[in-house]
Amino acid sequence: MSVVLSALVLMASSVLVFAVFDKRSLLGGESLAAQGAVAWMYLRSSLGAVVAWGPMLVFVWLGLAQRVERLKGKILRGEP
Repeated sequence: MSVVLSALVLMASSVLVFAVFDKRSLLGGESLAAQGAVAWMYLRSSLGAVVAWGPMLVFVWLGLAQRVERLKGKILRGEP
């Protein structure tokens, strides 16, 4: 759950950064189709950022899963 949430937060923040620093605006006088095209471009660009950071998210997720399993083993063995 945390990895999916992290990926969504990364994607949302990437969309926000692309929207802030891009010269095109979604709030301008453009047509709805043009605004949709710009929004799709932001989403596609942010998806690239998520794919680039995906392996890091996978390694973090695996590390967390190993920690949970190690703590479960301690609890079952009765260790403090």
